[in-house]
Amino acid sequence: MYRFALLCASFGLGLVLSACGDSDATSSRESAEAEVSRDSVKTIYDLGECTKKRNGEMVYVQKDDSYHLCKGGNWLKLEATEESPSSEESSSSLKKKSSSSSAKSSSSSKSKSSSSAKSSSSEDLEEPEISEESSSSEVSSSSKNDLLQPREPIMDLSVEYDCEEYKCITTEFLNQDKLDSGIYGQFLDVRDSQVYRTIAIGSQIWLAQNLNYVTEKSECLDEDDANCEKYGRLYYQQEALMACPEGWHLPSDEEWNALDTIVQRLKEGSDGNGNYLKSDSTWTFEIGVDQFGFSGLASGYFGNVHVCGGYHGVYWTSDTYQYRCLLNDKASLYAYKETYSKNWGMSIRCLMDDE
Repeated sequence: MYRFALLCASFGLGLVLSACGDSDATSSRESAEAEVSRDSVKTIYDLGECTKKRNGEMVYVQKDDSYHLCKGGNWLKLEATEESPSSEESSSSLKKKSSSSSAKSSSSSKSKSSSSAKSSSSEDLEEPEISEESSSSEVSSSSKNDLLQPREPIMDLSVEYDCEEYKCITTEFLNQDKLDSGIYGQFLDVRDSQVYRTIAIGSQIWLAQNLNYVTEKSECLDEDDANCEKYGRLYYQQEALMACPEGWHLPSDEEWNALDTIVQRLKEGSDGNGNYLKSDSTWTFEIGVDQFGFSGLASGYFGNVHVCGGYHGVYWTSDTYQYRCLLNDKASLYAYKETYSKNWGMSIRCLMDDE
């Protein structure tokens, strides 16, 4: 009788433990599912990086009134007509209005970060027209491999110019290890005798410093000539299209996408691509590592509204109203298209022409 009672008690205890185990498993699954979808964030800046661990995660962005899906390393906006991801990809199945997402550029409206850059209230302005979601375009494998292959420049960049004879742009913001190793090339702009350093990144060759060529409407940040010597000049897009010297051009949005792809493939770390293009100087929050010698600066802008918000690196593309941002408080390279950007002054990084 005693043995029978003991067996019954053991059996009852097993049932209790089993129930507890099921409860723990359920709780763990619910926790994992909750982690997949983070409800909502205020702006795209708050999404964070789309990592492998977050693949399939969907987040509602309040500012854009849209859902964003983490897929293949990019945040994609959902089409207004397409169904939201299945439960295998996300715990939500809602549909929201959004713009197309060909993974060509990331979107955002005015970012609110502290800044002493010139700007005025934008209350009377229309909301910006923002292009597709994502910081880089989708490029085929063969094209990606081509982008990684160095090419011979169409001009001799090995010439050393005497800075006592020519006006050499300051090298204090460049990657000093690369500078000491002689990796940077040099280019003389015969229009004004300024000498720029150049850098090869994959198959592309860039000026490693912001353009400082005087045009009719270009300005210095805060109207201080000393800032032009450090950060280059700021241009309206109409002048920017013609400001680069012969043999160079204002890069298109597609060419910026190509740079983003090169960085993604070759970077030595897991930070956002923007941090690998930033100089290790002039930034106060997300400090750059400048792996590729691009040495992007927090060079600011001028305009009547916030561009990317604060003292960031803001660069024109040759596509109408489109520009790129290296953000002081974010790690990625962002892309924007805003119709009233024609009234803004931004930096220029010239790209060498193809052969």
